[in-house]
Order: sequence, then C-alpha cells, then structure tokens
Amino acid sequence: MTKKISKMMYGLMDKVMSTCDVITMRVSESMDHNLSFGAKMQMRMHIMGCKFCREYEKQLLAIKAILAKCAEMNAAADDKDLVLDKAARVRIKESLKET
Repeated sequence: MTKKISKMMYGLMDKVMSTCDVITMRVSESMDHNLSFGAKMQMRMHIMGCKFCREYEKQLLAIKAILAKCAEMNAAADDKDLVLDKAARVRIKESLKET
C-alpha cells in the first residue's frame, strides 16, 4: 500500500513540477510576456525548490535591469547630441545662404 501511495505522489509531482529546461524557458518568457496563471504557479513552485532556477531568474532580472539602464543612458546621450551649439547653427545658416 505504501509503495502505491508513493508511486501516486511521484506521478502527481511529475505533473505539477516541470524540469529545469521547461522552467528556464518560462522564466525567460515571463520577462517579455504574461504567463497564464497555471504556468506562473508551476514556475513559482519549481523555483521555490530549485536553487539553480532561482539563481537563473535572479541573473536574468539583473541583466534586464542593466540593459534598461543602458537604454536610458543612451536615450539621454542621444537627446544631447540632437542639440546643436550656437556656432554650429550659425555655420549651417551661413552655408544655406551661400547655396
């Protein structure tokens, strides 16, 4: 009887828990898209018990934060590059008058 219950429990756990391959794909997907409630819960349950997938999620979140900061810095730099100083504006006006 104990073996039968044990076998049932393992079967249930296999259905509820996914492999690390599946979970790492879900973690990555969750960074860009909303997951279904079931997929999100399955991912959370796995991550609670798997230190490797938990670490993977932390690393992806860190990379995402760094890339967001880089994009923010590039946008600020691009805005500064779009503003011409007074001397450049004068040279352009003079050049346009000549043509």
